[in-house]
Amino acid sequence: ALREGTRVQSVEQIREVASGAARIRGETLGLIGLGRVGQAVALRAKAFGFNVIFYDPYLADGVERSLGLQRVTTLQ
Repeated sequence: ALREGTRVQSVEQIREVASGAARIRGETLGLIGLGRVGQAVALRAKAFGFNVIFYDPYLADGVERSLGLQRVTTLQ
């Protein structure tokens, strides 16, 4: 483990510290509702490499294209 404020000197140190970190790129995140909070979460998740799907029956068509998300029509 690395202590806060410790300077990393090599790639090996980074690999050692990150070895326990889970890989999230390519995982799928499902959101119910794409209001302000849902959009903020979706955009942050996309930045980390998640595939984001959402369900929101009240949102206008086409929003998914502008945000680069995938809309689903049911919760099943």
